[in-house]
Amino acid sequence: MFDISNLKTVDIAKEFRKLSYPMVTEMLFQNLFNLVDTFFVSIIGYEAIAAVTSSAILLMLFMAIAFGISAASGSLIAMEKGKGDNSKIPHILYDALLLAAVISLVTFALSGKLSYFLPHALGLRGESYHLAQIYLMISFYGMPFFFILPIINSALRSVGQPGMALKVIILSNIINLILDPILILGLGIITPLGVKGAAISTVAARMFGVILQIYFIRKVFSKLSILQYRKVVAHYMFRIIKGAIPAAMHLAWRILSMLAVVKIVTIFGSKPLAAFGIVIRSFQVILFPTFGLGNAAFVLAGQSIGAKRFDLLKKSVTVALKYETVFVAAAAGIYLILAAHIIGIFSSDSTIIADGSLFMRLQAISYPAVGVTVIFSRIFMGTGDTLTPSIVNLVNLFFFMIPLAYILSVSMSLGANGVWIAIPISNLTGGIIFFILYRIRLRRWTR
Repeated sequence: MFDISNLKTVDIAKEFRKLSYPMVTEMLFQNLFNLVDTFFVSIIGYEAIAAVTSSAILLMLFMAIAFGISAASGSLIAMEKGKGDNSKIPHILYDALLLAAVISLVTFALSGKLSYFLPHALGLRGESYHLAQIYLMISFYGMPFFFILPIINSALRSVGQPGMALKVIILSNIINLILDPILILGLGIITPLGVKGAAISTVAARMFGVILQIYFIRKVFSKLSILQYRKVVAHYMFRIIKGAIPAAMHLAWRILSMLAVVKIVTIFGSKPLAAFGIVIRSFQVILFPTFGLGNAAFVLAGQSIGAKRFDLLKKSVTVALKYETVFVAAAAGIYLILAAHIIGIFSSDSTIIADGSLFMRLQAISYPAVGVTVIFSRIFMGTGDTLTPSIVNLVNLFFFMIPLAYILSVSMSLGANGVWIAIPISNLTGGIIFFILYRIRLRRWTR
């Protein structure tokens, strides 16, 4: 178990590798979870794909709340671990889980209305609308598990146990992989459930993951079990809520901005929209491991601040950026060279290949900046500052990227190419802003 408070001298590069390996692997399996669902649902037909992928975007808005709570509570846990005070960790985790339970129960109570309203608001019609209703309704029933899973995994990572968090995700994926074909396509006496089966298997896999997490938490905190603490600690609850709101908005701004970009791209037809979807999905293969590197930096930053080791914080940032730059640059280089071939795997249409190849190459050039943004945003969150990343995302995406995309594509008549240009530019500006803010904050920390 990694613990800065117990170490007089710390090899940050070594500790970062130990933390990042399971976290990067965990993020890859998170991506696999989505790909497995998409693969088996695609066998049903394009209406089912539209329903599930659209529902997934909508559910991400709710998952942003879970992400906010997990980031805020994880930061507090990491800082207490850095101080060497384990006694407060169960209190923080209990408050975070209680907050998540209340929000998920409210969502459950509103599930009927939400499952009817949200697909309509997104523009779904006909069979896709009906299937999305079914998928969302079942997902809302399982919302407590969707909330609890990232919160406990964040706690496990924050106390230096990323391996346990990885085991939860791997075993949950296995459950999902087993249940998906059985419930979606049917097997023996089990009739095919289609999209309903996809939703049930996802909820069941998350529920299994939570059960496994409870076992791990009791093992890690054998003498500090969260079950011993049933009284809400107002101080921690307030700090979690205060940190969770901007952290949730940090992710929500990105999701909402992508929906806005989709609206702009649809002006130019279904083929540019298909190209956009292919490129975004393709780059998730790079993005999710980058999240893993960011999570490792998050833990190191939190424990460094807790131990008041600002020298280690600075080293953590340097090491994280080094590994991120090497990984993202190498992966993006492959996309830059093989863009047309990668797009060709998903479509044989010449227009889609041309549009997708241009967008993919521009994204590849700017993607190291995306990695920088992820690292710095997680560093800020690890130190307890969830507001700064949220503000940067809001300004960069809604006051720069979206207006620029509209101006270039519509006002200047560049078509979808205007969007392809605007997004990479915003990637670069986001990375630059975060770097400048970090340098300013570092001077304040080390005074």
